[in-house]
Amino acid sequence: MPLSPARRTAIALVAALAVTGVGVSAAWADGGAPDATLEQVAAEAFADPGVVAVTYDGADASTIVIHTDDADAFTTVSGLARSYANVELADEPAEELVTTAATDVVGGAGTLASDGATTHTCSLGFAAWSPAGEPALLTAGHCTLDGALTDVDRSAPADEPAVGGGGSVVLDDLGTYGFSQFGGPGNTAVGVEVLDETDIAVIDGLADGLSPVPAVADWSTALTGDLAAGSVPVTGVGVAAVGDTVWRSGRSTGWRAGVVTDTGFFAIDGRVVFGHVAEQTGADPLVLRGDSGGPVVVGETAVGIVSGGNAAGDRLLFADLAYALDVVAARAGSYALMLDLVEPELAAGTAEPGSAVAGTAPAGATVEVTGDIEATLEADDAGAFSLAAPADPGTYDVELVAARGYDRSDAVAATVTVAAPADANAEAGADGDAAGASDGAAEAIADGAVDGAETGGADAAGGAGGDGTAEGATDDTGGVDETEAVADTAAAADDDATGAPAGGDASAEDAASSGAADAADGGGDAEGASTPSGGAESLPAEDPSSGDEPASGDIAPAAAPAASASSVPADPLPAAAEAEAARRLEATGIERTATLPLTAAGALALLAGLATLAARRRWAC
Repeated sequence: MPLSPARRTAIALVAALAVTGVGVSAAWADGGAPDATLEQVAAEAFADPGVVAVTYDGADASTIVIHTDDADAFTTVSGLARSYANVELADEPAEELVTTAATDVVGGAGTLASDGATTHTCSLGFAAWSPAGEPALLTAGHCTLDGALTDVDRSAPADEPAVGGGGSVVLDDLGTYGFSQFGGPGNTAVGVEVLDETDIAVIDGLADGLSPVPAVADWSTALTGDLAAGSVPVTGVGVAAVGDTVWRSGRSTGWRAGVVTDTGFFAIDGRVVFGHVAEQTGADPLVLRGDSGGPVVVGETAVGIVSGGNAAGDRLLFADLAYALDVVAARAGSYALMLDLVEPELAAGTAEPGSAVAGTAPAGATVEVTGDIEATLEADDAGAFSLAAPADPGTYDVELVAARGYDRSDAVAATVTVAAPADANAEAGADGDAAGASDGAAEAIADGAVDGAETGGADAAGGAGGDGTAEGATDDTGGVDETEAVADTAAAADDDATGAPAGGDASAEDAASSGAADAADGGGDAEGASTPSGGAESLPAEDPSSGDEPASGDIAPAAAPAASASSVPADPLPAAAEAEAARRLEATGIERTATLPLTAAGALALLAGLATLAARRRWAC
């Protein structure tokens, strides 16, 4: 069956219907039922007045869902669902959509007001805020017939003269005229002095559901019935200057441009109005009757309200808006123009922890930040503001809204990415290397102190590969012959030290606490004389600060393998070190029992034993 315009409109709007989260009942399809197309189902379903949408299922484009405004009103559609395998019924009711023109009110739209005998036509100027923050509208004061008219309606844009219509078709109730002034205070003609002469009126008490919009219609979408869809935003209030190109909007001529030629006080219908005169720039009239009250802008800046023109329509008089608002403020309270605030914006890129993230917003606006970061910021006179980045690296999702007076921008999403400084890893690595070097140096110093037995009582056994006993030296070397040599040397040292005074223990312990490990235990053996040092890395020269004992002859350090938890390969001892070990052994008068070449670790064990012997002999003297 043929579709009515309303049904066709509904079909066009189905894609805009939000169906997220709406459960869908199982299809009532009989086995073998055919599939249907979206167009086929829509054509049949809209025959039921309860159907508000026919859509594809969001998760499955092959499934068609019928939405009704009453979940229990399954009349025609229930049978339809059973007729096709791919058709289902939504189990939640949906709301019927309406066009935006039914709720959004923009400057330039036509108005109708009746005194009982005549319907008077004008145009809307700008959306505004009352002193209490309620939405209001501005128009020309003379449109109220000096306050005689009260109720005002909005006319249908598709029927206006601006698009070839006859006009005077009521669209809906608009509101009630409030304060108005045409001419001087109290709607007076010029008297002995010129005082606050203007042409302005306020429409308060707007009908429920209407939403004034900070924009003026350019009339490009009037035939669709939606003036708001084709409009210019209003972002500020200013004053027109001679030479400015102004644009005005109204029900009679639509969207027209002119150039300002004069500024001052002008007589109009026996009254005086302060404002500006502009002349048309094209072949069409700049202003005609019915355009009164409409908005005048320079770019996106509101500068005036249409007051009138000459008979030919090529000259326009508009009341200065800023001047008129001052008059309203003095007599009815401060009404502020409703403005379209530009959304705030954060600079792109990453930020370092705690740094300032730059942003822009309308000048003087408050920027509200919500989400992962909560903040209230102020934009300066240039519109600049900054947001402090969090201290921790990461990604932060936020929402920004600019607010100034009663105006609020649309919310805009943004992401703040906080990353550690680019050189942080390098610095961390450098710090780690430095720390490692420092630790290594400290370990080397500690090991050297332990190994330097001859300088004042260092632990004799601790130089044996970090084991701490002469016997334990075999763990890291694997050389049996070298161990025997160390054992022989240690045994000889024990024999020579027999009978040493008991005081030697305390002296040796004192020496250990002054920078070396415990070297003696009275007449005890070298085994267990100290705790492991972590490994001997070198054989250091004497340290004069290690005690009061006389220093022995100069000894050149001999290199040794680094300490390790695993066994160390038996590397041949460098010739110089082997010669030094042999010299010291010979000096003691002890015969070397091992005949194999010494390894580095074995030589260190031997030298440690020799150091023990030397220390004990000194204390035995």
